Amino acid sequence: RGQRPDVWMLSSSPDSAAFAGAMGLKLAFADFLAPGGAGAALAAYREAFQPSPFAAEPYAAVGLVALAAETEAEARRLSKPAIAWNLTRSTGDFRAFVPSTEAEAIIAAAPPEALAAAEGRGVIGAAGDVAGRLTAFAGEHSADELFILTLAERNEDRIRSYQLIAEAMA
Repeated sequence: RGQRPDVWMLSSSPDSAAFAGAMGLKLAFADFLAPGGAGAALAAYREAFQPSPFAAEPYAAVGLVALAAETEAEARRLSKPAIAWNLTRSTGDFRAFVPSTEAEAIIAAAPPEALAAAEGRGVIGAAGDVAGRLTAFAGEHSADELFILTLAERNEDRIRSYQLIAEAMA
């Protein structure tokens, strides 16, 4: 009885995105798990989409890592634990999120290619730049919605990042 809740499928590949489309579900693509895969996944989803009782039209959201601060330098400083976490995960070391002091040592020891890949896994910078890059990403991929994962050592920094992004997007 009454309204049905939205039914979404979380996807991290074009195959699972196409399955969501074939089932007529809304799609939440986890770009934070499969960076750079949103384009192919959303295309596969929209191509496979069949209307259903859950969704008459395709609707896709993409989840991205984003961190904003008042300045680019501050955002880069705050992003070090997330970059170190990505570096360790890429080698199969699934340790917990590391503090800034440990992050700096991990970053310093990383090969340049691995560091560049880890740094590229998120939208990091001053709030206006982050908002512009998120808007461009949504337009480029025809995303109906974005959801943001902010990784930072301190809860206050995560909250402030969300506030800055919201203000810059308004």
